[in-house]
Amino acid sequence: MDELTGKRALVVDDDPDIRCAVRVVLESAGMETRESVSAEEGLALARRWHPDVVIADLMMEDINAGADLSCRLCEELPGCPVILLSAIGRHLSQSIDFSAYGLRAVLQKPVSPRELLDTVAAVIRGDAPESLRQRSAER
Repeated sequence: MDELTGKRALVVDDDPDIRCAVRVVLESAGMETRESVSAEEGLALARRWHPDVVIADLMMEDINAGADLSCRLCEELPGCPVILLSAIGRHLSQSIDFSAYGLRAVLQKPVSPRELLDTVAAVIRGDAPESLRQRSAER
């Protein structure tokens, strides 16, 4: 995906295997990545590095750490979209107000490489990912 080449992604997850898997997929598409193990560390890194997208786990050191991180990023770096990655992603995408948390998408773990790349590309372009368009059409 040429449109992702050179773009920056911050991966925030307390699981090293998930961070590594997401990083490998993103870097295979030409993205520059950084990793963080906590919401606080991720916020500090985002402030310094200014990523084009943040992909964060919902449940890290606190049960809503990813959602809290998204809210803080929305306030401090309003141009930085956040994608939430969660084991309960499908349920979340149907039950939360994305705008309340500043989220651009929610993905279900485990996420396929294609779905991850398609969603990241859509979010960086400013498009609504397919899952959000489907959800809006159902309402």
